Amino acid sequence: GGDYLAVCKGGTAFPSRAARSTPQGKPLDEKGMPDSKRALVGINDAMPGSPCPLCAPRSYVIVGAHADWSSAPVTLTLDSMDYKVVSEKYKFMARELVLADGSVEATITCEDGTVVACVVNVQTVY
Repeated sequence: GGDYLAVCKGGTAFPSRAARSTPQGKPLDEKGMPDSKRALVGINDAMPGSPCPLCAPRSYVIVGAHADWSSAPVTLTLDSMDYKVVSEKYKFMARELVLADGSVEATITCEDGTVVACVVNVQTVY
């Protein structure tokens, strides 16, 4: 595992595990200053076994609970690639991504046209 943040309504991030944050739960950047980007959780699925060459990538980003977004997210842009955000039972998700451990900047485009700056904190699961 690694550090990651769970994001709640209004972009407030609550730390999980040993994530660095302010007393209000907002994430800190490399300099220890509050980061204004919305923190998302990415999962690099590295389960044993060779993935089939015709199968889609298994990594995904948890965009957040439905209540966390005033306008539904529709697109995740990561490394100049657009990925569809889908509404699942409890959360919005972006699937079939290729991710590696670490943090990467991304944007979410919502139904109303709003673009939200994000950082995806990726952890690998085996």
